[in-house]
Amino acid sequence: MIQQKAYLLLLLINGVWCFCKKDEMRCMDGKCISIKHHMDGRNDCIGGKYDEDWKYWCKSSQLNCATGRCISRSKFQNGVNDCGDNSDEVEFPCKPPLFSCLSDPVVCIPKSNVKDGNMDCPDASDEVKRLGGECGLNNDCEGNCTCGRFVENTACINKTCQCAAGYKLLSKKCVPRNLDDACAVDVDCLTVMDHTVCGNSSICQCGRGYIRNGTRSCRQIMLTDPCVTDEECSMFNNNSICSTGSCDCNLGYILDNETLTCIPRKLDDECNITEECTSVIENSLCINDTCQCQTGYYGNDMLDTCLKRKIFDECRLNEDCYSVMNYTSCVDEQCQCDNSRKANEDRRVCVQKEIHDECEVTEDCQLIENSFCENSICNCIIGFHNYHSNATCHKRKIFDACDVHEDCSNAVKYSICSEEICTCELGRISENNDTACRWRLLEDSCSKNSDCETPIENSICDNGTCACDLGYQATINGTECLLRQIGDDTCTVDIDCSAAVNHSECLNKTCVCLSGYLASKNNTECKIRNITSPCDVDSDCSDAIGDSLCFEGSCQCVSGYMATHNNTNCEIRILQDTCSIDTDCSDAVVNSNCSEGFCFCNSGYKSNENMTGCLLRELNDSCIVNTDCSDAVNSSFCDLNETCGCMQGFSIAGDWVSCEANKIGDKCIEDADCGNAIEHSLCNKGKCACVGGFLENDKNTQCIRRKIFDKTCQRTNDCSLAVSHSSCIQKQCMCNSGYYATNGNQTCTKFKIGDKNCKTVFDCKDAVSKSSCRNGECQCLNGYMAENNNTACQKRIIGDPCVKGLDCSSAVYKSICNNGTCDCDVGDDAIPELTKCVSSPQKLQEGCTFDAQCERLDNLSYCGFLHGILTRLYTCVCDDGYFARFDRKPTGDCYAPRKIGDFCENMGWCSFGDFVQCEDNACSCRPSFIPNATYNGCIHEPEVVGDFCREDYHCRAISNSLCYGNNTCQCHYKFEPNDNGNGCNPVPHTLQPVVPKELPGLQCDVRTGGPCFKKDFGRKYNRCGRIPGRQHPRCKCVPGYSNKYFEDINLCQEIQTYFFYINITHELGCEKKMDDSPLCYKYQPIRILKQYNNENTRYFLEIRNRIIITGLGTLFNDTSAYIGDRYVNSEILNITESTDGMRVGVLIYLAAEYFNIINETELEQEMIDSLIRSQGALGSSQLKLSWPFDEAIEHRDFDECTEQNGEHMDCDATAWCLNTRVSYMCSCRHGYQDWSPDSNHRPGRNCVIPPDITTDSLSCSNGKCENKWEYISLALVGFGFVLFTLIGYEIYARKKKLEKSDIYYKLQKAAKKAKLKELRERRKTIRKKKQDEKKKKKNSTDNLNEQTNIELNELETCEESVDETIVTNVNETEPPDDNEDIPTTPNTSDNIEPTDNICEMETDIDAETEKNDPGETLEESV
Repeated sequence: MIQQKAYLLLLLINGVWCFCKKDEMRCMDGKCISIKHHMDGRNDCIGGKYDEDWKYWCKSSQLNCATGRCISRSKFQNGVNDCGDNSDEVEFPCKPPLFSCLSDPVVCIPKSNVKDGNMDCPDASDEVKRLGGECGLNNDCEGNCTCGRFVENTACINKTCQCAAGYKLLSKKCVPRNLDDACAVDVDCLTVMDHTVCGNSSICQCGRGYIRNGTRSCRQIMLTDPCVTDEECSMFNNNSICSTGSCDCNLGYILDNETLTCIPRKLDDECNITEECTSVIENSLCINDTCQCQTGYYGNDMLDTCLKRKIFDECRLNEDCYSVMNYTSCVDEQCQCDNSRKANEDRRVCVQKEIHDECEVTEDCQLIENSFCENSICNCIIGFHNYHSNATCHKRKIFDACDVHEDCSNAVKYSICSEEICTCELGRISENNDTACRWRLLEDSCSKNSDCETPIENSICDNGTCACDLGYQATINGTECLLRQIGDDTCTVDIDCSAAVNHSECLNKTCVCLSGYLASKNNTECKIRNITSPCDVDSDCSDAIGDSLCFEGSCQCVSGYMATHNNTNCEIRILQDTCSIDTDCSDAVVNSNCSEGFCFCNSGYKSNENMTGCLLRELNDSCIVNTDCSDAVNSSFCDLNETCGCMQGFSIAGDWVSCEANKIGDKCIEDADCGNAIEHSLCNKGKCACVGGFLENDKNTQCIRRKIFDKTCQRTNDCSLAVSHSSCIQKQCMCNSGYYATNGNQTCTKFKIGDKNCKTVFDCKDAVSKSSCRNGECQCLNGYMAENNNTACQKRIIGDPCVKGLDCSSAVYKSICNNGTCDCDVGDDAIPELTKCVSSPQKLQEGCTFDAQCERLDNLSYCGFLHGILTRLYTCVCDDGYFARFDRKPTGDCYAPRKIGDFCENMGWCSFGDFVQCEDNACSCRPSFIPNATYNGCIHEPEVVGDFCREDYHCRAISNSLCYGNNTCQCHYKFEPNDNGNGCNPVPHTLQPVVPKELPGLQCDVRTGGPCFKKDFGRKYNRCGRIPGRQHPRCKCVPGYSNKYFEDINLCQEIQTYFFYINITHELGCEKKMDDSPLCYKYQPIRILKQYNNENTRYFLEIRNRIIITGLGTLFNDTSAYIGDRYVNSEILNITESTDGMRVGVLIYLAAEYFNIINETELEQEMIDSLIRSQGALGSSQLKLSWPFDEAIEHRDFDECTEQNGEHMDCDATAWCLNTRVSYMCSCRHGYQDWSPDSNHRPGRNCVIPPDITTDSLSCSNGKCENKWEYISLALVGFGFVLFTLIGYEIYARKKKLEKSDIYYKLQKAAKKAKLKELRERRKTIRKKKQDEKKKKKNSTDNLNEQTNIELNELETCEESVDETIVTNVNETEPPDDNEDIPTTPNTSDNIEPTDNICEMETDIDAETEKNDPGETLEESV
């Protein structure tokens, strides 16, 4: 086996040896022959193959495989099957095409068996593996085919032979990894090296708790070994930590040199600070460099515990006792209680003495209130007892036991001892938890009448309670019983009131007078009501006076009755009695009214003999006006003899009580003889006849209008005068073409679009142009649509409604019907007139027709000529000064570069300013030019001091200059401009400002925080962070803490923060005198550098240190001691340019004293006083403030929670930050627990969710609070319900108040009668006018009659409408308030001018009446 391994190893070494020498060649059977035998005519190889055949000739650097293939000599015996049949690896190969095994002797196998996963060669050489070669997972060859059999420390990974885990490739070998070698996972290291891992840098390193021990091993970390974290030390060393980079014992533990472990300190062990003792031994201190028990404690035998002293334990000093037990002292070397106290059972506490404890003097009992020492025993004083507790003497109360009166009276005033019980005197009752006696009040408990009547007159004891006697009521304070009056609201039954006031009762717990009675002014009597007495409801009056009611708050007789007998009675009215309104009369006498203050019969009626009734008039009765007759007998009037007779066209009927109308065919003289009786009739040839278009009925009593389809016409007028748009065709009335019969054949209606009763094309066409009759329905032609209420057909345009595509395309080319609306086809737009569709441009610079097409692409474009060249083709072009840009959106947009840096494509785009070019698709300044102040142009680079600049390098042409805050080139400090201004020369004797150096603090590691965190006082409030101007992180104080500005050890102390703005105007420098010699130590205006705003520049660091260290540090040394001693440090937040200098925002830190906070105004005044003493100089910083100093210094509150992005607070992300005066507080949010290291002093720094609580259960989580909307909604609904109830009650109350008034009915009748009266007068005037005109125009009888008939018809129609209007207006008019007078209806007939049109005249009447309509006044008042 060893020999075989050596053989395989030899095969893996390239070029070690070869089967044939350099001057030899190889035959197919492996035999080596001299190269001289090549092509010598003899077969030196079998069959002469290879040596005599030129096709198999190989170079001198090559040899033949058994197959004749030439390969490099170096590939022979290299462990790789380069020939394919393994003939390069064996000395005497098998005959092709067989594979040659490496076994001895050589075994030949078919080539198909090579690398098939089965071992066919005795030595498995048919399955040989090599690094990087293929391998399989099939190990049927009993493990002989694995990578490790051929290459040590390898494995088959991803079907490839690779170095096994823990090994690396080195010189084509797999060797074990070392520490610091590259790795991917932990097993790459752990396989060959215990306790190792693959670290963050992907290299092998020792695991946590282990340290390097050479290059290939790790050992446990021991004390004093270097470390990074505490865990590395404590893993194998209990009670150890990592301190200053090495493992050390934890605080309170010391190193045991024998066991090399950390053991806890014991009493009497050495120490440096108290924490070294208290961390392991409670109640201990470090005293004289050794651990000792605190005062009041003593050590146990093991010296590892401090025990607390008890009463009677040994002691030396009083402090040994009272330091741990209150009220104790050391007496006779024993801890004992004070005289007024005694030891409890476990001797750990002194408790106060109690009643019956021993005493010597009263002071021994002083802790027991109201006690004294009597017979060496503590007892209660008189008036006090110890029933409840022996520790206190309680003052006696009512119902406590007693022996003599003094036991009660000394404790409770007005009390006595009765039957060995303390009780109150007669008439008194206990109160204040039975500690006092007072006079009884009403509703107090009682047992007999004397208990109540003694303190309160007119009171009795009723069912165990003091109450007022009948007819009396209690005062508010319950101390008196007063006689009841009307209006008192404390009654329960009627006798409560009637016993005090006659004719009264109890209603709704209030004493009121009986119905019909009225309370006197002093509410002590009830008197019966009369007319005009005030009232609320009708029964207030009717129960006292019959036929009366309550109207407008006072008693009045009902309508139709009047007051008599001194307003104590109501009697019914008769005619000619006094009245106010019509109902005063009509409700008493039917058909009567009130006229001029007296009752008269209505028009058409007359009075009876006893004036108690009105009778209807008859013909031949006397009369005065026409209405006296016409209102009684239709068609009658009052003639010249003042007698009722029939009107013209009528005659007296046989019963003499009515007028009979004339009929068609009756004799007549004039048209009125017929027209007045029969509508649409006239007098024709002495007989009554119907007018044209009308036909008499069978009884000749009416003229009936002809209808369509009537067959009674003779000429066209017979139809057209009756029905417009009709004609007489074949003696039948028919509608004209384009019209059809409607309204029961009484009218001819013009056909409209949509009518479904047409029969021919002309039915629609003659009525509506561009229409036709289709399927019995009038429809517009294709491309047209109905409008004007379907009476016209209008050609469609884009946007009109449609049903099918033909509706649109027939009217507008290239249009379609889209969702019921005509629209242009896809890719087309409608022109503004909507009558045409044109192609739509898809991007700028494409063809267009109108501007809106381009504005849709970009509102800065229009439809015009591209590049301004006049052509017939319009395209979408940008407005002047704008350019089409296609790199931002596919459709392009109009863009105009306006400033340096804007996008451009060519020079033409950047023409907005001087010296501007387009470079790299951006407008930029030409060489030697810079952007001007507004970036809209370029100016030449600065050449002299004072020229405009933006960056320091802009001033490179001017030596020793910088670009200052005002964007001008200025000379450096200590330099001044030369004569030409194109350079800066040094200023001789310039005063160099003192620039102090900031104390840097310890360098630290941001990842671990070390070495900033220390548990000793001051250092535990450090943290590692970045400091302006420092390359490496440094230790600095946590927010709320700061170190002294002159200390470098970072001892942080708690601070209070004040924010001030300080305006610095001057700095110390030089200026020239008249002889050009320099005058130094002269303040000059300060120059502000732009670098002051970059905290990482040296300019900022210099000015900061000048202001804070040499400036404010020196200034506060000159303030009062109580401020100067508390000054800690300052910090600059920002530097800005002011109108006259430099405005600096400064945080001033003072040592925290929360019970002695310094007021901001007080601190500002101290700073001003120091500046006054230094004449404005800011310490020794060589900076100065200008007078007045109170304007140069300004203070305001600083919110640590929000300002500077919360940089000045360190609350947890899940904690609330609360800004307080001169500081801030942190508090964990609801649902979070405070796990802050110093939660008592600095809470809210580490807030976590308890394990048993999820964020879903919190009402507030991650700053988001969930409101209880169900409660909020319920509250809103409740509020809305209350508001709705109040509004509804208010409406109901107002409505009830208005309903009490009968103004509706009174005003209705008055207005109606006045209106009708006016109309009748007008009608009479019209008839008279007609008669007068008849005489003048006898020749135009027909026209006059027709016009008159029309006017009369209109008059009747208007009369009916006016009647309805009056009723409607009256009903809609709201009544007036109860205290308003009812206005009377004015007479408007005198104000109406005559008119030709009846309805216009009536409208004038209505309008005039409306102006004075009482309803309007009432409505306004309501």
